[in-house]
Amino acid sequence: MSLVATQEVTDTIGYLIVQLCKLYRNATAEKLAPLGLHPGQEMMLCEISQSGGGLTQGELAEMLAVQPATVSKMLSRMDAAGLISGCRDVNDGRITRLHLTEAGVRAHDEIEVVWGDLERQTLANFTIEERVLLRRLLMQVIANLGG
Repeated sequence: MSLVATQEVTDTIGYLIVQLCKLYRNATAEKLAPLGLHPGQEMMLCEISQSGGGLTQGELAEMLAVQPATVSKMLSRMDAAGLISGCRDVNDGRITRLHLTEAGVRAHDEIEVVWGDLERQTLANFTIEERVLLRRLLMQVIANLGG
């Protein structure tokens, strides 16, 4: 019998990862609240910004590995807040392409500050070598899980 099979659930790496995700999400929510954003919306704004705009809702759902219905609901809120706009594709009028508004660009700039603060807080007291190793290990975990 392997060591993993005899471990208590609370002693597993997976349990620690779940705890980490909850703590990180809560810290993110706290820092995004003054911007009028909810966790997940910042990632959508960043993906739209990084792509140069023009993503479709389906592309965004695929990039973020979430259900299209989830993306639709979040985009509706972001549209109502004036952060994004959609325009019809010039070659296929059935397709709507997403772009950041001026307010969305400003929010994106503020998100980068928030994520920088979270990164510094998360990795406080880590050496450069430990940060590089942690990043490599997390990327391997993601790959192992099919990401």
